[in-house]
Amino acid sequence: MDLPSENSILTPQLISALTADPTVTPGLGCCMVCAKPSALSCPECDAVHYCTKACLAADRANWLAKAADARLDELVDEGDFDEEAPPPSGLGHTEEVCGLLRKAVSDDLSEQAGSGAPPSAACLSELASFPATLSNFLYTHPSYATLLTSGGEATKRARRLTVHAVGAAGGAELHGGWEEAYAEALGDVCDDFGLELDLHFVGPDLPADPDPTRSLSKTVTAHLHKCEYPPSPPLPPPSLLVFFNPGFTCEDYSWLPALSSLPPTPFLSTANTEMEALQDADWLLEKGLVERPVEEADEGDLVPGFMGPNPWAGERVRQSGVFGNDVYVKNAVVFGGVMGGGGGGKRKGGGEGGGGKRQNKGLV
Repeated sequence: MDLPSENSILTPQLISALTADPTVTPGLGCCMVCAKPSALSCPECDAVHYCTKACLAADRANWLAKAADARLDELVDEGDFDEEAPPPSGLGHTEEVCGLLRKAVSDDLSEQAGSGAPPSAACLSELASFPATLSNFLYTHPSYATLLTSGGEATKRARRLTVHAVGAAGGAELHGGWEEAYAEALGDVCDDFGLELDLHFVGPDLPADPDPTRSLSKTVTAHLHKCEYPPSPPLPPPSLLVFFNPGFTCEDYSWLPALSSLPPTPFLSTANTEMEALQDADWLLEKGLVERPVEEADEGDLVPGFMGPNPWAGERVRQSGVFGNDVYVKNAVVFGGVMGGGGGGKRKGGGEGGGGKRQNKGLV
């Protein structure tokens, strides 16, 4: 899905507020324009917040320039907004962004407990994106071809692949109906290549389950491990590591100890935005956790193996938790390569990879 990028306008007031307090969330916890306490929200989507009608009008300037809505023109007059002044960079609260946020709010409400509403098609497509991304990249991407045609643990019936889905959580990788979804998505891969597949979901946010091992099909078995990675006792060595939106640079998680001792292993990772994917790739390269970095032709960014938009991402649009006007789709970007074994890929420049950047200022 091609979403509008660079939506939120970083005004001088916001830059000053973010410099003083990086945890400020413009448009969510304070005014989208000046970071003062909010007193009203957009009357159309009710998702972006402002302190006054003047700030609301300023953020909607690009929309107002094309709109014939007399009520919105009146807001400009009330705020004494100078339409001749050049606006800061960013699109602002455009009609397209407002429409996407209305849909995001509707999907959020339909998921709330007791709403009685069936899941929307967009919500279902987001849930399906987890098994669809894993199975389709495993099936089609050349980086994983050798996993399907050679190696693996030989058994009397078939070659066995072991997949570790690291950082898994209920409601995401393990959504309602996940057993059938993974059985269907991975069953065809196993049948076509004569494989048996053990899928280990590992993460402290997994739901407690009295039956942590279950057969999803004749060829696919799932194992749930509600703990940090790696579990104890150790799991069978992975043929493939999978990370869905891991946030390697997030200060709340300690990925380095878990990943630094891995042998060279193919990996597949997703991110919600291109910026997050580049931050994660930058961190992996900086820490020497990946092999064979390549340089992108356009930006000159170093990435581990490959990176690009995910054709199997869902269609549900969500509001950023950082900037009110920014939107994203889960699993929108995918990258992968080989992790472990010392890696040693070097990136341009020094310092910690991506740790000080803010997220979600551009989407693929």
